[in-house]
Amino acid sequence: LQKLTGHASFDSAFNPAQQTEIHYLLGLALAGSNRFGEARAEVQKSLSLQPGYPPALRLLRQLQSLK
Repeated sequence: LQKLTGHASFDSAFNPAQQTEIHYLLGLALAGSNRFGEARAEVQKSLSLQPGYPPALRLLRQLQSLK
């Protein structure tokens, strides 16, 4: 998956709103697999694209409480 999201075609294949959602959903999936550090990183990527994205903000708060 890192190959996909780190690849130049990822940026051109999806608009910023789609990229925001993709990173959020990936973070959600990683959190569901107990991969909390990776999940936080994906949520941060989502928020870097759209800082006020409510689902990502909620997920990040939940992930931060799990430290």
